[in-house]
Amino acid sequence: MKPTQPGRPEKRQFTRIKRTLFVQCRPHETTGSWSSVTLQDISQGGMSFFSGKEFAIGEVLDINIITFIRREPIYVKGKVVGAQKDNEGKNRISRISIVKINEEDSAVFQELIRIFLDSIKSKEE
Repeated sequence: MKPTQPGRPEKRQFTRIKRTLFVQCRPHETTGSWSSVTLQDISQGGMSFFSGKEFAIGEVLDINIITFIRREPIYVKGKVVGAQKDNEGKNRISRISIVKINEEDSAVFQELIRIFLDSIKSKEE
């Protein structure tokens, strides 16, 4: 496993991909307004994002990932597995584990991850 800090193993089972995307989220099964957040990184199993709003660990969120692949966002249900303030203390960084994604959205999501991984590989060559 790839360590994130000396002596600390990486907890994710998938490669983190540093990408900035705009994402919308809100507490699961609510009709409230969507919060706009900025994706910090993404993987096949989750993501982390910056937000001015604090989300509690264990909270389940509805998340719309806006992409260039199709007009409709990719919808996922995610669970907050970690949260911390950023270095300046202005924003929160929320770490999300994907808990549910439908088959059609999953196919588009996997394509997005493949495109990102291919772009990383081409830069390394």
